[in-house]
Amino acid sequence: DQNFVCPGCGCDHRLTEEISAELQNRKVKRGNIAQIRQQENLLMEIIKLGVKVDTFFHGANVPYPPSQETMRSTFGPGVPLPGQAPTVAGPSVQVTVPVGVRAGDSLEVSGPTGRFMVTVPQGLSEGHTFQAQIPSPATAPNDSDMIPFMTAS
Repeated sequence: DQNFVCPGCGCDHRLTEEISAELQNRKVKRGNIAQIRQQENLLMEIIKLGVKVDTFFHGANVPYPPSQETMRSTFGPGVPLPGQAPTVAGPSVQVTVPVGVRAGDSLEVSGPTGRFMVTVPQGLSEGHTFQAQIPSPATAPNDSDMIPFMTAS
């Protein structure tokens, strides 16, 4: 009875290892195939969603993608076209929006010419990055004109 569940007489380790390796190989192949099928299904759902969005915009008479004029009137000047990087005139620094700060808030930034204030652009929130133009020394306020970002109490 005890040899019933074992291959051969229960002593054939080579056969046991071969069966184990074959089962492991099948598991890996089926796992990989299942993952690929899942990714293909997800991709099909994304494509369907894109078609639905296009159909919705077309049915609602909403131009998509929006024109540059629409982007400018909604988000302000300097909004890049899709696929373009934003342009900033003059020297700039990259700023990461800190935790607790959102679009429209001002924050103090350090640049090569000192500290200056920037306003977080619309559509950005904590963790996003943007380019901030460094003010020229002639237009930058001096330190005595600046209001501290945070004060210790």
